[in-house]
Amino acid sequence: MSIKALIEEIVNNRWLIFALRVALGGIFIAASVTKLSHQAEFINIVTSYGILPDSLARFYALIVPWAELLIGCSLVLGLFTRFAAALSIPLIVSFIIASVYSLFQPVVGGCGCFGALITLSHPVSLAIDAVMLLIAVQLLLHKHEAEFLSIGPLLSRLNLGLGRRRFIFEKGSKFAVVAIAVLVIGMPLIAGAQSSSDTNPDNSIDSMIDSALASGKPAFLVFYEECLPCQVNQIRGLARDYGDRIVFINISSEDRQAVAQFEVEEFPTMFLITGEDDEGEYGGYTVAYHRSGSVNETELREIFDQVLAESTGGEQNSNGSGTDDITEPDDEGAQSSIALMIDDALNSGKPAFLVFYWGCLPCQAGTKIDRLERDYGDRIVFIRVNITQEDNPQAVKDEFDVNESPTMLLITGKDEGGYTVAYQRSGSVNETELRAAFDQALAESIGSD
Repeated sequence: MSIKALIEEIVNNRWLIFALRVALGGIFIAASVTKLSHQAEFINIVTSYGILPDSLARFYALIVPWAELLIGCSLVLGLFTRFAAALSIPLIVSFIIASVYSLFQPVVGGCGCFGALITLSHPVSLAIDAVMLLIAVQLLLHKHEAEFLSIGPLLSRLNLGLGRRRFIFEKGSKFAVVAIAVLVIGMPLIAGAQSSSDTNPDNSIDSMIDSALASGKPAFLVFYEECLPCQVNQIRGLARDYGDRIVFINISSEDRQAVAQFEVEEFPTMFLITGEDDEGEYGGYTVAYHRSGSVNETELREIFDQVLAESTGGEQNSNGSGTDDITEPDDEGAQSSIALMIDDALNSGKPAFLVFYWGCLPCQAGTKIDRLERDYGDRIVFIRVNITQEDNPQAVKDEFDVNESPTMLLITGKDEGGYTVAYQRSGSVNETELRAAFDQALAESIGSD
């Protein structure tokens, strides 16, 4: 027997395909069960990716567990296997897209594939998704072998004297069996999650905070509205730099119970929780930092460093009240002026890339800027300026000739006449054009040294 024939025999082996079918179905059922029982957490994970608009991300997070359960039950029972395999392919592809995205963009926490049951890193998740995709394609290509040891033949053998209606009965009975399996598994999970929420409304958020504190890490909560990435772009950089020592938890404004628990009235609102305190506010937590309305990255980095230094040194705050531990933002002089940040960059031998915007940096623009910062951040200093948060917005607009959001400037030097601007663009982010401008500026900088 040739090697090719041996491989074909193995690939077409009905016992192997049966094992693959049940394994893939089991994975989908396990994934759906953990998501349905912790639906709020899964919604937060999906929205934190920032790939989809918040409303669409929530819709996706709501339907995925049920689609997984439907596919899983169909595959395990051996009913509608080809349809289930075909339906699983776009679902798995969406998982792969999210996993690949997470490799290039900082995403808080794990992949969320198995909810709270198993925490998988994004590379491991990507590897599992690839294997699942191969199995789904294998099942799709081997319809007859995939139905081996299914309950379909048992339903087909039922003879109720239906005559020509037998075909309709067979299909209907198979559909009914799958539907009953989905409802038997899914409905108790939904009821249990709802009951848990009614009994302990803050269970989901509290459990994430408690889990962080139990692992010896502070918990940083970010309450956001509509679009997390464009409201708090700076949070991504903080998550990238501190994510191994601080647990970042993103909470949508639609999580009304958490919003009520932490008395959130403005978005974004941030809390840095460092411990538990029976007399503390917000459900008995020690709050080391609290700010609403805007993100001050410089201030947050100082607080994070301070809290981590105290934790490393074994110094625990002994104040009895969570309120007394709050560090109020220092509005005066908390953040360097734009000119000072540019000068610091130039003095370190690096160009400065400024992004001026007001209100909210669009999600797609923010994603492109983040990607550029990942690739060039060691050679170019990226400075984001939300003009609406400046003390004198009009003065900033006049100084840097900003008339549209976003406006980007690449500054490569300074002389008596002012700054040398090597690139300027307003209205949209052209990533290809920016990469060319960056490469040229860096090449000229090296050539002049």
